[in-house]
Amino acid sequence: MRDKNTLLSLSNVKKYFPIHKGVFYRHVGDVHAVDGITFDVQEGETIGLVGESGCGKSTLGKTILHLYNPTDGEISLKNTFTQEEAPEGWPFAEGELVNLEKLTSKQLRFMRQNMQMIFQDPMEALNSRMPVGTIIEEPFIIHAGEHPFDTPAKRKEEVLRLLKEVGLPESAYYKYPHQFSGGQRQRIGIARAIALKPKLVVCDEPVSALDVSVQSQVLNLMVKLQKELGLTYIFIAHNLSVVKFIADRICVMYLGRIVETAKSEEIYQKPLHPYTQALISAIPEPDPNLDKEKQILEGDVPSPIDPPSGCHFHPRCPYAQSVCQEKEPELRELEEGHCVACHFAGNQHQRSI
Repeated sequence: MRDKNTLLSLSNVKKYFPIHKGVFYRHVGDVHAVDGITFDVQEGETIGLVGESGCGKSTLGKTILHLYNPTDGEISLKNTFTQEEAPEGWPFAEGELVNLEKLTSKQLRFMRQNMQMIFQDPMEALNSRMPVGTIIEEPFIIHAGEHPFDTPAKRKEEVLRLLKEVGLPESAYYKYPHQFSGGQRQRIGIARAIALKPKLVVCDEPVSALDVSVQSQVLNLMVKLQKELGLTYIFIAHNLSVVKFIADRICVMYLGRIVETAKSEEIYQKPLHPYTQALISAIPEPDPNLDKEKQILEGDVPSPIDPPSGCHFHPRCPYAQSVCQEKEPELRELEEGHCVACHFAGNQHQRSI
């Protein structure tokens, strides 16, 4: 039975992109971008999604928001709207987990107020032809009648408040995105994402395009907003140091699957999956005198068009045996809250960091 604080629930979620060839546009295969993801997210929690480029992190984030429709599986989001806030005929009770696939387009649009996204490249995510005030005001126009900001004056007042909330001056209202630095543009993106007071925000590598000093400012802003607004984050990143700072729990992805999940500190102190161990060992240390053994993975990441049988990681795993090629490992709980998809995780023959 699910916890009453569960905000988002994923069950065996898959997203395949079909490949077509030839004059008759025949279906000849699929890109297995997301290949059976299951986890729950609690209210107020920050989940870190990490892994190498191409492992399916961003695709999973967009699938959760139904920017991509899932190929299979179930994505459910808690209905936090009261009967007074919901439109007439809204069939879901407050607190009920709602399968997004079963919603009509009108119901899904209303539900989207509760789930927003912060994109990786703020310049590409913002319309360069629109002033900042209009960009942040746009969610109120799209969801007209579903919030109290129903006049231009009220919308402008709220946009100015949002600009102040993210640390930008009121003069930013009339300027255009190209007149700002990268960090300031990301603050604009954050203001737009929180405009409708969502419960869930998917952050798709929101600081990877920023300088290190600016990264810390944006991360601190996100932590502050989470505390003030009660936000829940799914934080996608490849920088494990950044994820360690902001995430409560980490899910490690490899080739469309989750291979390990645990609390943030536990992942860093005691990684159990060979892939996680290699990722942790690759984190650069600021102390040049620290002798840290690195685990170098051999070979390249296999193609998601034709992923390996059994455990997807077995062609690069130093501990792989015949069963790894034949049988897909289940994501099993070895310690409280620490789940690993490996046939031999925890065995003595595995070295630890």
